Amino acid sequence: MVHSAVRSPFSTIHYVFAALALAVAVFAVSPALARQPTAQDKVALEAAVKTFDRAVTRNDAKTMVSFMPPRLVSVLAGDAKMSPTRFRQTMVFASELIIGQFDLVSFTMSLKNARYGETSAGRPYALLPTSTVVRVPNVGRVRGTSATVGVFDNNRWYLVRVENDQQRRVLLRAYPDFRRVNIPRARKASSR
Repeated sequence: MVHSAVRSPFSTIHYVFAALALAVAVFAVSPALARQPTAQDKVALEAAVKTFDRAVTRNDAKTMVSFMPPRLVSVLAGDAKMSPTRFRQTMVFASELIIGQFDLVSFTMSLKNARYGETSAGRPYALLPTSTVVRVPNVGRVRGTSATVGVFDNNRWYLVRVENDQQRRVLLRAYPDFRRVNIPRARKASSR
């Protein structure tokens, strides 16, 4: 495929839509986390999850996008041939368009069922089971289950939703030490 130096707004938005499902949240936490997190670490991760959950349930695209980790933004912005600032602005615009296409029925990330570990580089992570139910016109309810990857980096938690192989590849480009982490596959189901 040949890429031109200038992308049309449509192709840029199409690319951003594909990247958008890497929904992320950032929240400052304590500087250390072992395989089993401390009570303080769990409280910080819980606060990050609640902050992101509030943004999702309020359809607050600007807040959701403002939580994207700089490493991930750099990878995606480079692919889109944009500055990180312009990429974030485009993500907000694309998110607002997507949000208008469905009604959110429910969104949850389970801390109770989280699995904790460390990457090959010793980076702490959590795998948070995540469920989203939306009502889509002419389709009905669509339920998606996946894992949100909690990544501790630069004294912050990043919550990265990984639903497909493309998103996993992008995560690995930003965080190659996740190569051996088994992230559960997403599942989707529709009902009228």
